[in-house]
Amino acid sequence: MTELGRGDRFKLAARQRIPTTYEAVWRTQRKFAYRGTAVCCPICDRTFGRWEVPEGEAWRHICPLCHAEARHRSLWLWLPTTDLLARRHSLLHFAPEWLIQAKLRALPNLDYISADLTSPLADRTVDITEIPFADNSFDIIFCSHVLHYIPDDRRAMSELYRVLRPGGWALLLVPYRADRDTDEDPSAPPEERLIRFGAEEHLRSYGKDYLDRLRAAGFDVENERINDRFDPSIVRYFGLYADEAWIIGRKR
Repeated sequence: MTELGRGDRFKLAARQRIPTTYEAVWRTQRKFAYRGTAVCCPICDRTFGRWEVPEGEAWRHICPLCHAEARHRSLWLWLPTTDLLARRHSLLHFAPEWLIQAKLRALPNLDYISADLTSPLADRTVDITEIPFADNSFDIIFCSHVLHYIPDDRRAMSELYRVLRPGGWALLLVPYRADRDTDEDPSAPPEERLIRFGAEEHLRSYGKDYLDRLRAAGFDVENERINDRFDPSIVRYFGLYADEAWIIGRKR
């Protein structure tokens, strides 16, 4: 689920708090190459003249310095609008993005645990369909872009609901389109999954019935879009996806 990919040495160094000369040189070069004030990344709190755009993927706007993508930036801008900072919380973070994990871990009001089946960045090795925590253990759960990798996603949803405390909430983001039904086929070969679901590792592409699956697991579901929360000028400046769906599951 969590891919280290590009910049592995920087991610592991950040996780272990180990500075490197190579990283310092690289950061200086990037700041110069992308200097400007046209756009801003709220993760590393830097402005740039432009985003980094991978060849053939014009829709992807990546921070040149910390590699945050639109979903990371929108998450960090959205969190202050929740009760995350209002009081002490226990938080379980699945498939931790290294840059988000570092910022959350630094918040003094969070009892923070990250979990993943394979990632070396996580605190605990956890199968999301067999979560090794007691019922009602966490006030908040982050499960961002995970469930479309899970063969038994309904069991994973039930497990997330089980360990969430009454009154708590879970961020349950997935690639999602409200204008169609879910398309899934875990048995499809990788080349077919790339075409149908957007990546060889994805097992499905969620549609409008994704919300029904969450409700069947017990969640009260809230769904809004970035352009409903943020002004268009904010969307442009921070490089967000205006129609990105933000899906929250609450436990009564």
